[in-house]
Formats: sequence, structure tokens, C-alpha cells
Amino acid sequence: MKTFLKLMAALALLVGVSVGVGGSSAVAVQGKQQKHVTYYYDDEELTNMVGGFLVYCDGSWSRWGSFTLHTTYYYFGCD
Repeated sequence: MKTFLKLMAALALLVGVSVGVGGSSAVAVQGKQQKHVTYYYDDEELTNMVGGFLVYCDGSWSRWGSFTLHTTYYYFGCD
């Protein structure tokens, strides 16, 4: 449940952030199927998410926030 809430918070932040490949906005790419997601935290306990990096099945990507050494990584694969 904690991971789900963090994922939803990250997606909510993506709505307001404009980053991506070729000038595409995060709003335009957020509905795509994700290949893998990396979340970045500011502490070893992974309590405060400060950034994220998403790679989509079509090869495009989106990133937001800060990048740190403390991460969680989720691989979803593509059909």
C-alpha cells in the first residue's frame, strides 16, 4: 500500500511537470505503458521521495525532481 501511494504521488507530480523526449510533456506520456520506474529518495530509509525516472515501452522517458543514490526500481516489462 505504501508503494502504491508513492506511485500515485509521483504520477500526480508528473501532471504538473513538463519534461520528456522531443519536448513532449509529462501529461502527454503519463498514460503510456511503463517498462521500468526508478524512484529517488533523500535518505537510506526511503521515506522522502525526491525524484523519479520513468521509461516507457515505446522508448520515450520522463524524469522529475532530484537524483540520489537511494533508489527503488520497478520493472514491468512490455507486452
